[in-house]
Amino acid sequence: QPLHDLACEVDGRWPEPLVLRGMIAYRRARASEAPASARPLMDTALAYAARALELSPKNPKALELRGTVRYQLVNRQLEQQPTAVARLLQEAEQDLRAATTIDPSLATAWYTLSDLEIHNADFVDAQVAARKAYEEDAYLSAAPRILWQLFSSSYELEDFVNADYWCEEGVRRFATNPQFVRCRLFMLTTPIKPAEAGAAW
Repeated sequence: QPLHDLACEVDGRWPEPLVLRGMIAYRRARASEAPASARPLMDTALAYAARALELSPKNPKALELRGTVRYQLVNRQLEQQPTAVARLLQEAEQDLRAATTIDPSLATAWYTLSDLEIHNADFVDAQVAARKAYEEDAYLSAAPRILWQLFSSSYELEDFVNADYWCEEGVRRFATNPQFVRCRLFMLTTPIKPAEAGAAW
């Protein structure tokens, strides 16, 4: 029997094991490529988050879990009904903002919030959230994606100096990641970089 199941049995008022079980269900859903198997796992993760929040309404990790799952239901197109999509995005943003307000050190929540804001085409808020994620944990496993978000949001805002900075930071830290070759190509389309055919090639 999994240890987190035993923990729930020993102390039914302890929310952390419920959050952990929800995270496991969520990660299993992310690993599944079949919507038919991913959706029930997402729903299971939401159920565990709801139970944890019943015990501790301001538990930041439970709020992060619920917000993340709600966003990924939309991001992975597991929910496509327009009214439901709009509701999930709104609720996901509320959860993630609440989680990061209660515990500003939650780098993963900041990262997911940044991704959500890019989905909403709100590049200012996406940039702010991505910067928070990077400040809290520059060595997060999602660091390459955070740097790409910092680059892309700066680029969309035509803040090309910062776009170049984050692109080069990505090159410095993740030299083999093709995204950071791609961002250098994008920079050649901006006023601050000469459009050199040789460099592009």
